[in-house]
Amino acid sequence: MTPPQTPSNELRDALQVLRPYFIRAAWFSITAGLLMLAPTGYMLEVYDRVVNSRSHTTLIMLTVLVLVAFVVMEVLDWARTAIMHEAGLLLDRKMTPRIFAAIFEANLKKVPGGSGQPLADFRTLRDFLQTPVLLAMFEVPVALVFLVLVFAIHPVLGWVSLAGAVVQTFLAWLTERSTKPPLAEANRTAIAAQAYADATLRNAEVVESMGMLRDIHRRWIQKQREFLSLQAKASEAAGGFQATTKLIQQLLGSMVLGLGAWLTLRNDFPAGGGMMIVASVLGGRVLAPLVQIVSQWRAVVNVRDAWARLNELLTQLPQKPDSMPLPPPRGHVVVENLVAGAPGSATPIIRSAAFTLQPGDVLAVVGPSASGKTTLARLLVGLWPALSGKVR
Repeated sequence: MTPPQTPSNELRDALQVLRPYFIRAAWFSITAGLLMLAPTGYMLEVYDRVVNSRSHTTLIMLTVLVLVAFVVMEVLDWARTAIMHEAGLLLDRKMTPRIFAAIFEANLKKVPGGSGQPLADFRTLRDFLQTPVLLAMFEVPVALVFLVLVFAIHPVLGWVSLAGAVVQTFLAWLTERSTKPPLAEANRTAIAAQAYADATLRNAEVVESMGMLRDIHRRWIQKQREFLSLQAKASEAAGGFQATTKLIQQLLGSMVLGLGAWLTLRNDFPAGGGMMIVASVLGGRVLAPLVQIVSQWRAVVNVRDAWARLNELLTQLPQKPDSMPLPPPRGHVVVENLVAGAPGSATPIIRSAAFTLQPGDVLAVVGPSASGKTTLARLLVGLWPALSGKVR
């Protein structure tokens, strides 16, 4: 028995093409993250080797090494940004023609999505590839390495750092739970307000001639204020969680340092005072990616909503397969048992139409308003699909 096939997802398939870019950016992020230990190592070596040995050569060499580490970090950070920029350009070249075609088809078929919103959603998705929140996700493996190092220094300090990471993860979940509904509703309201404004501008002459501008402006202001209110509600909730996550990150470093000093006073910390400082620095770095993700959570919600809307549009209007090549037209029109209605409606407007026209023939279609003349013209040129029958 053949297993059921998973339906194709064009956006997911497009991101699969970008996988090599993601892998390279992740490796650069991991390397740059590990090099963040260079200032701490420099500080320890200066206090230990340089101060005790009074060696100028050692100080110069250590300084050169840490400067090289800083330069490499900046180069890697620039490189991963450039890599994700190239990934965004590749995604743009691959998906923009498809999305434009889908918008055009949605306009023809009078279905949702026939506006500029899908292009704005795609821009949100493309720009997300270069946002700090995605780059912070690449640094999560570095945070795990730091956590392992803290455990290696002393298990108690490791458990404290792990508890801080768990609390940060819980705060991220609370941020998602509290901001998702208002942000999603705010996005919908913003789209509705923009669509209302666009429709007003398209009919500016009618609005002006009928004296409707004041009422239309009042309605648009209501929609805009509703959007701003929902956005402010989400921002207030997210702001509280962002402040809490930053506070926990700052407290964790001091707590690890204080706990290390307490263990030293009890003679339970054989690693020494230098490693106590290292553990404090590493404990703070463990939470850095989570803090960055929580602080940029609005971007996560926006790109998720944009993904859902784009995916719905592309699923509703699948890509057309390559058509069979046809011979040059000769001007011979054949209509066979044509039954058709408006797109998305099963109610026929034209029933069993059939006629043949040779090159040079003239056919006049006469009838009252709403009798199907325009519908027939749209069928003849292929703008609307037929319920049954054929047009050649």
